[in-house]
Amino acid sequence: MNESLVQQLADCGQDHLLEDTEALDPVTLERFERQLEAIDWERR
Repeated sequence: MNESLVQQLADCGQDHLLEDTEALDPVTLERFERQLEAIDWERR
């Protein structure tokens, strides 16, 4: 998982979104990470 994304989610109080991601297969995890990166967390 991208460390800057992990930090950004933690800063916004959204790090719970990363719970159980170890259960995802690599392709699904990559897709999920791209979706999270597309969100403007600073606006939220």
